[in-house]
Amino acid sequence: MKPLNYDTLAALPLFMGMDGAMLSSFYDEARPAVTIVRQGAMIARRGEECRTLTIVMDGSITVTSSDPHGICEIEEHMPANGVIEPQRLFGLHTTYMRTYTAASPCRVMRLPKQTVVSQLLVNEVFRFNFMNLVCSTAQQFESRFAPAAPYTLEGRLAMFVLFKSLRPVGIKVLRVKMTDLAAMLCTSRLTLSRMLHSLSSRGLIEFSRSHIVIPSLENLTATVK
Repeated sequence: MKPLNYDTLAALPLFMGMDGAMLSSFYDEARPAVTIVRQGAMIARRGEECRTLTIVMDGSITVTSSDPHGICEIEEHMPANGVIEPQRLFGLHTTYMRTYTAASPCRVMRLPKQTVVSQLLVNEVFRFNFMNLVCSTAQQFESRFAPAAPYTLEGRLAMFVLFKSLRPVGIKVLRVKMTDLAAMLCTSRLTLSRMLHSLSSRGLIEFSRSHIVIPSLENLTATVK
């Protein structure tokens, strides 16, 4: 793991555009807590109050999205280089939407909410970067709404996974009982099984009784209608 230095900070979206002097001033004023999170340890949990701006600086993380009733769960892996749910630090709903776990040792910086408020007031570059992060997050999810519902069952499955995923690309693992998935997609268990076998034969998914692996969500969404 690389030592913490200004180059490491400057590579993160929240600190883009800050030179060495600005980063030094920020670090002296904010005094951020930086810790090493061991592999398998929790970084943030769904339902917990978001009291800090949490920045995963390096390593890789596992992100788990689940519905409130625990019927289905989507797991995705991604390299860490950004802020965990910055939109949850303020507003009416300030609890995490997903659970984040260290897939490898990660260096994590946490900025208390009051520190963020102080920096937003005095640091123009930090303010711009934070606003950009929040707006980009909102636009990312907004762009996923299709102008019309997919006509095919394959398309409904792809949109279902897309809407529940943090990122629209990469490997996704969907854990759900096939009877529950059939109900959520408004189809029969038999029709769902035929569709899954068709996708599997084309290399778009792998599946068993309780989970579906999508090697590339972007390939699935681009292929089905």
